[in-house]
Amino acid sequence: MRNIFNSNFTANSLVLVVCVALLAFSTSCGEDGNDTKTPKEVTIESLKGEWSLSTDSELANLTVDPSTVGITITETGFSLTGDITTYVDGGSFTVDESGNLTDLSVNITNADLEIDGAPTVKVENEVSKITVSFTAKQSSSRVSGVGAFVLVMVKAS
Repeated sequence: MRNIFNSNFTANSLVLVVCVALLAFSTSCGEDGNDTKTPKEVTIESLKGEWSLSTDSELANLTVDPSTVGITITETGFSLTGDITTYVDGGSFTVDESGNLTDLSVNITNADLEIDGAPTVKVENEVSKITVSFTAKQSSSRVSGVGAFVLVMVKAS
């Protein structure tokens, strides 16, 4: 009986089978290409977390110190903490499939104020700076908080 490992044909076949098996194993263990995130997913991931209010912000006629305002952003909106919540405590938005923020609304907490026009949002620096702008007007009596608000939010590092 002949030793099968001495045969060139069998050894070459065995090497070929091992190479094919290794190739099949290595391709099945690699990335499947489905890990690519959509623009919406990238934006949501970048938004989530703690932010700070820049000193470049405008707060109508208020004397609120921006450094005392806390901001938390989620995939559906933002919430504010600090003295500013006497006037506004956050807002909501939608992230569309392209990663843009749409359908912005702002929560005015003072019953004597209302939004004048539609609020706007601008995202800059690859979602590390967000500017929310809106104007508040008095709805009845003379009150503080009337005027333009420009909340410049910067991602906390």
